[in-house]
Amino acid sequence: MNNLLVALISFIGLGLTFSLLEKQFYLHRQKVNRFQWQLDTIYYFTGYVINKFGIWLCLSLAILIKYQINPEISLNWITQQSLFFQLIEILILSELGYYFAHRLLHQIPFLWRFHAIHHSAEKMDWLTTTRVHPVDQLFTKFFQLVPLLCLDFSPKAMGIYFLWSSAIAFFIHANLRIKLPILRRIIVTPETHHWHHNRNRALSNTNFSAQLACIDWLFGTYYCPQTKHQDHYGISERLPNTYLKQVFYPFGKA
Repeated sequence: MNNLLVALISFIGLGLTFSLLEKQFYLHRQKVNRFQWQLDTIYYFTGYVINKFGIWLCLSLAILIKYQINPEISLNWITQQSLFFQLIEILILSELGYYFAHRLLHQIPFLWRFHAIHHSAEKMDWLTTTRVHPVDQLFTKFFQLVPLLCLDFSPKAMGIYFLWSSAIAFFIHANLRIKLPILRRIIVTPETHHWHHNRNRALSNTNFSAQLACIDWLFGTYYCPQTKHQDHYGISERLPNTYLKQVFYPFGKA
């Protein structure tokens, strides 16, 4: 099936599903067609293409790395593991890669220029996850995927991981009031990830994980107060409101 058609069908399906959920279990009362919704829609479709390119690029790098280390090395034992163990290993490795890439995006001023685009959203819903600068997207993709592709996990395990990680990304950004007191210390939820989008940089420099909140807990970056919810999103800096201007914006900063 044509990639653009797949992206369109996925967009419609995700939109209908999350619009219904956010209408019923909303955290903040807001319109579906909220401010900059059209901008994030553009990010959705361009990001779909960039994601495909990023996977191809990471696969090429993984092949090059394996060839440089030892072209004869065999990792069949990884593929021969049960699907369950492969998925657990993929989840942990990819989350560690993402966690440290994400921290670098926040801690290195040059990288923050690109990542600030994602944090510029002043309203949160499922579509906010797509607002990612291409450089940001490729940077995190490298840390997440190259180690996995070097280790020869089965195509089935990788396919399930891609679907799962995409679904979780939409879920944790959604405008949903969901409280999971025990699980939120283990897995990332909208409640924990929304704090990462706080306008206060001290608070947004927490909860870097995308799926496993226990990694943040392990490295001392977990934050989720039980007595209140997050309602101050965005960044103090004003960014352009169009896609192309946002793409070129980080390169024009002094």
